[in-house]
Amino acid sequence: MSKEQDISIRQVVTYANHNRRANGAVTLNLNAEYSELVHTIELQQLLSQDVSIVAKVVGEREYPLGLFRVKKTTILDDGESKLQFEGLSDFVEVDNLNNLPLKSDDVPQFAVTYSASVELEDEDESEEETESEEWDDDDWGDE
Repeated sequence: MSKEQDISIRQVVTYANHNRRANGAVTLNLNAEYSELVHTIELQQLLSQDVSIVAKVVGEREYPLGLFRVKKTTILDDGESKLQFEGLSDFVEVDNLNNLPLKSDDVPQFAVTYSASVELEDEDESEEETESEEWDDDDWGDE
């Protein structure tokens, strides 16, 4: 029986851009500085999961951005991260994406909270897999 764990990650980012294609796919691009690298690494836990993203802009209310999937994360040589998320327009608050601060604003950084339910592997199953993968001395054919 598998268990689920709710994971929530908070990160300070800047808005890069977003676009909406004719097929309804919405791509959101965010940038994070070196100081947020740990949170970018934590974000890898949410691969292949529906991730709810909520933005908190300084001096304003929280903006729910919708449900996305982590499409790509890139870590540059200076430690800056480029994050790309993809969702469908039915599950994305496109109007709220337009409220995100631009790089030209006084305070371009804002906080986002990524949250998702992740299915955990059972301990019994993982122990069985480990035992079956172990090699015996007899497997080498030495007699």
